[in-house]
This record gives sequence, structure tokens and C-alpha cells, in this order.
Amino acid sequence: MGGTFGVDARVLLFTFGTAAVTGLVFGALLAVPRTGRDLRQGLAEAGLRLTGGRAIRRIQRGLVITEIGAAFTLAICAGLMVRTFTGLLAVDPGFNPQHVLAIGMGLPGARADQAHPFFEDLAQRVRLLPGVQAVAVASSLPIKGPHSGTYCVC
Repeated sequence: MGGTFGVDARVLLFTFGTAAVTGLVFGALLAVPRTGRDLRQGLAEAGLRLTGGRAIRRIQRGLVITEIGAAFTLAICAGLMVRTFTGLLAVDPGFNPQHVLAIGMGLPGARADQAHPFFEDLAQRVRLLPGVQAVAVASSLPIKGPHSGTYCVC
């Protein structure tokens, strides 16, 4: 299959943003019960016992359980995504995509009766290029989806 796959800036920004928000939320949940105390009292209690009171231990257990559940869910989703992607790579598209060049372009503001002659003339010129075996003009490509307002010269 002739598609390209990759990670762009939007994906990285979303991932880092989600990680930052998650860290801040879970960190704030642990800090909330301790904010009303005196600093000396908090330091003294930290020296005597590491886990804090019963309510703090309950919150900590809940957060650990939530984090483990989220990790398992993410691992399962990642495995399913990889399995689906490898399955998609093995699908026969029904045509030979080798040595095919598809160029998508649109004519902003042009009506259909203006675009059709332009693309027919473009196809005729492309046919004259050396090494070109066939040329077609289409409003959409296989696997790409429905007509998007651009024409493809293949």
C-alpha cells in the first residue's frame, strides 16, 4: 500500500499535553489533603510516618489502582492498534499501486464547467511526457474516500 504514516507535531503536542495534565491532576489530588496544615506539623508528620492518615492512604491506593488500570487499558489498545495496522498492510487493494503518481489539486472559485477543460488539457500534456504509460482524471481515488472537491491526475 502506498500511504505514508508518521507522527506529526499535533500528535506529539496532544501526547505531552495529556501527560502533563494527568501528572498535575494526580499530583494535586495527593497534595489537597495536606494544604491546610502548618508546614512544621507536616514535616514532623512526614518524619514520623510516611503514608499519612487513613484518608490519604485510601486516596493513594485509589490512585495506584487507577494508574494500573489505565496502563493495562493503554497496553491493550496499543496492541490492538498494531494488530489492526499490520492487518491493513496485508489487505489487497484490488489494483497494482506500484509506479503510480497521483496529484491532487483544486481550482478555488472555479465552476465544474471551467475545471473540466483545464484538467483534460492537463491530462493531455502529461500524456506527452516521456515514460508516461497512462493518464486519468478522477474526482476521487480508491481508498481515499468520497469526492473532496479536488481532482486527481493519475
